[in-house]
Amino acid sequence: MTEEKQKEAEQLHKELERLVLKLKHNREKVPLDVLKTKYAAGYTALSQKICRAASDYAKMVTLDGIRIYPEFAEEGIALVNDTIAQSGILKELSRSLFRQLDMALYDSLLQGFREKLIQELQVFYDKYTVLQADFDHPEDPPRKICLANNCFWQDGQWIPVETLHKEPTQKAV
Repeated sequence: MTEEKQKEAEQLHKELERLVLKLKHNREKVPLDVLKTKYAAGYTALSQKICRAASDYAKMVTLDGIRIYPEFAEEGIALVNDTIAQSGILKELSRSLFRQLDMALYDSLLQGFREKLIQELQVFYDKYTVLQADFDHPEDPPRKICLANNCFWQDGQWIPVETLHKEPTQKAV
């Protein structure tokens, strides 16, 4: 995650924590049935803010660094959606925030889901991975290149192919 995205994620997380804390405080002071009737407008607005913040944060955290090249988007997006549906993660995340009011559980669930999603995507990526030789340097071993994410495998991670072709910047003298 870039430094800018990291700051944005931290801000979203803090906002989500603040909103959940507000919900927890409201629930401690006022019975739920009263919140849903007498204070319905405020309670609904707060719930919607929590949903938006939670969704934005979850997308940012779970999808960070995941790449799917346009030609493979349909299959890749279907895989992501199937993984979400089969995992039941959306209900668990909602339960952690609205019933248990537990941000630590929410964060743990997100991290676990991200790991599961990356495992599923690795199978998808492997399906479209080829070995590619560098003809300018035949002594170098071939690289594993994934056509589905346009990355090469190095040091246990996928690196965007475009970083291979960047010339080092020269410093002015």
